[in-house]
Amino acid sequence: MEKKSNATKKRKKVKFNLRNIIIVLAIIIVIVLVVVLINRNKKNNEGETQGDTAGVEQQDQNAGLIDMTATDNAKVENGVKTNTSSDLAKEKTVEDLTLSDIQLMAENGISNFTATVKNNANTDFAGGVATIVFTNQDGSTYAEFDVYIPEVKAGETNTINASTTADIINAYDFTIEMQSETAEE
Repeated sequence: MEKKSNATKKRKKVKFNLRNIIIVLAIIIVIVLVVVLINRNKKNNEGETQGDTAGVEQQDQNAGLIDMTATDNAKVENGVKTNTSSDLAKEKTVEDLTLSDIQLMAENGISNFTATVKNNANTDFAGGVATIVFTNQDGSTYAEFDVYIPEVKAGETNTINASTTADIINAYDFTIEMQSETAEE
């Protein structure tokens, strides 16, 4: 009888020890996972506040196609990618319209193109769609982007403000062409 009770006690002790080991291992795994997640979130938050492109790049992969590490003709500061090409920023003319104050920047996965439009004609411009062809330094096409140029009264100004998820920020220059009205129909 004593042999059975000793064997039973040993089995219970082994089961108890095995159960305790499993519980301790599960607790350790949970603690490690919590520490890893906290450190990952801390690194992402520090990267955003310090302008670190690693944290911003991770965010932008989910939001759009902006490559915050590509800085040809661009700079990245505080999570905003801005085009720095002086050729892109030069005034452009299409028909009787002059585009000035041209800016190209990306934030939160969205590329924004803005420009002031002045109507140099004696008649009002009714508004219309134009195609912007962004180019590389060698003149090859980098990207194309359709924008709407709003109504501009004769001699007055208005603003183009267009956005896309495409990464157009590294362009060196651009040309702009009005789309014909027959192409819009």
